[in-house]
Amino acid sequence: LVGRLTGRLACAMAERLVEAEPWRALTIFGERDRSFELVGDFLEGMSEELVASGEPPGAAFWAIWNPASDWVLGPPGTQLRSSYRTHAGVPSPVMAAGFVGPYLTPIPPDWPHVEALLPTLDAWAERTQAIGAAAESLLKFCDRLSNLQIAKYALAWIERWLQRHENDSEFWGHADVANRAAAVTLRVQTEEPRPNMTDAKRIRAILAKLADHGSLTARQALVAIAA
Repeated sequence: LVGRLTGRLACAMAERLVEAEPWRALTIFGERDRSFELVGDFLEGMSEELVASGEPPGAAFWAIWNPASDWVLGPPGTQLRSSYRTHAGVPSPVMAAGFVGPYLTPIPPDWPHVEALLPTLDAWAERTQAIGAAAESLLKFCDRLSNLQIAKYALAWIERWLQRHENDSEFWGHADVANRAAAVTLRVQTEEPRPNMTDAKRIRAILAKLADHGSLTARQALVAIAA
């Protein structure tokens, strides 16, 4: 509760609190007192207040959010810290740092400012690409994206997973990730505006690889496209 309230206050008064780094005070308690979880709660509170404000995130918001999120995720290439609160093995603070958790995304459907979050979400996808539950959360978040946003961001996430997890049946079997990824990919194929020839070729290549990983949705789509 303390972390979330501090996060909401930080978002509401971001212009005044940038230099104060209000999240950093939560780290002084140490791991035994769950500073990791407190900063995750802080990020969750910031997300909630951002949505409640009805405004897009501004420079002051990001000036507070980014260092707190970086602290939670740790340096690139290092293992994510463990937490006593997890979602399918992913620490809840890590989920909060990607706007996808800790359990469900706080970003509602049809939120008009989702575009402003996507570069941050893209970086989070890069940092968590090894984790099936993170992929699951990103694919669920795609319900909030337009097909153009999916083409710009989500297809790259899926391609990254395909490259990294080429022989990883556990990743693709987690929460039906292969079929979820195929369904997201097909939105670009079937919704307006329709893809150009380059995008269509890219989509078929993604679907073919997902079919190899057991996606019935991808297999059926490829049959329909061929017909």
